[in-house]
Amino acid sequence: MIAHLRESWRRRRRQRSAEDLPVWCEQAAIVASAFARALGQAGPDAPGDVVLNRLDWGLEHLRRLSTAVRRPLAQHDPLLAERLEACLRNVYELRNQTLSYLIRWGDYRAAERDAGRGDFAERRRAQDVRRARDEALLPARQALRRLNAELAELTPHLQRVAGEWAVTPPPASRAA
Repeated sequence: MIAHLRESWRRRRRQRSAEDLPVWCEQAAIVASAFARALGQAGPDAPGDVVLNRLDWGLEHLRRLSTAVRRPLAQHDPLLAERLEACLRNVYELRNQTLSYLIRWGDYRAAERDAGRGDFAERRRAQDVRRARDEALLPARQALRRLNAELAELTPHLQRVAGEWAVTPPPASRAA
């Protein structure tokens, strides 16, 4: 009896996770896209703190989804669960790299504003700040490329598992 209840509970949890896995894939793609916009050629479309708040909101939603699917996925395929966790760690690494870039972008804007006064020292400082900004952009873009590659590889596997879990096996008869 207890084994039957435990199995039905696990089956319901897998079905809920089957719904969450595609949502995780969509949210991960949304987060990656938001990071790509923040790292765009012309810089962020809003002040750094506003951009970071948007990114953190999406990242928090992704973390909650990861928590919801972690246990059933680890029981089903531990290697795939570890890959999902590694992907989430890489998203946080990308967040930190993007934060570094956004800080330097704000410094660059201030230095450009100050350099407009024509002082040679301020123009030199603006060049140094721009170089630091560009140096912070490179690792952030590399982290974004790694994340996109991981998502492209991981998403089909997660969708396959979600498809397997969505199929409800027929209930076992009590007479057996």
